Amino acid sequence: VRALRLVRRDALRRRTFVRIVAVSGATASGLPNPNSATKALVIFRSYLRRLAERDSVMVALGEVDVGFLAFLRAGQDGEQVRSYTARALDFYRRFLVECVLPTGAAVHLVSVIPPSVERYGEWEGFAGGRRQVAASREDRAVESLFWNEECREWCAGSGATWIDVFTDAADERGLMLPEFRHRDPSDYHMDPDRYAALVRTQLWPE
Repeated sequence: VRALRLVRRDALRRRTFVRIVAVSGATASGLPNPNSATKALVIFRSYLRRLAERDSVMVALGEVDVGFLAFLRAGQDGEQVRSYTARALDFYRRFLVECVLPTGAAVHLVSVIPPSVERYGEWEGFAGGRRQVAASREDRAVESLFWNEECREWCAGSGATWIDVFTDAADERGLMLPEFRHRDPSDYHMDPDRYAALVRTQLWPE
């Protein structure tokens, strides 16, 4: 959220008002669940209804799906990781088509970030809550790249704008470059200043 607040600060300098709608724990795969603990779909819809055609909306979901849930659920059910990623993508696209595009607002879709955590088994984030996932960072990068390519293609076909915060922050294997990592090693997000800069340069290219 701090990164988006930095983007909002820059927007205000351009006389553009930005409202941040952050739902903790929201995932693409959880969007269609009416009993979701986050109530993400209800919250998102309540704000989307307020948009006008002169507005813009920036959407960023998927990091938890491709970086954790796909591997967790595949390990539990014995199904292929890619099947979960593809299912989450279907839910995401349905949300975009049914809830976001009909607002008439200009749509900006943000990529997921490169994976930053080396091994969940040794990571202190979320009080060790991801230690049951043994997938390597390379495996998580593969799913992230697949997600981003599918979303990029969706943007090309729907008229949405693609905001890529992955490419410049990743090495040749798709892993987050050290300089883009969050200062707090227990935080998997990108450094807020770096993230905001990547978004800013694509929203308002000089």
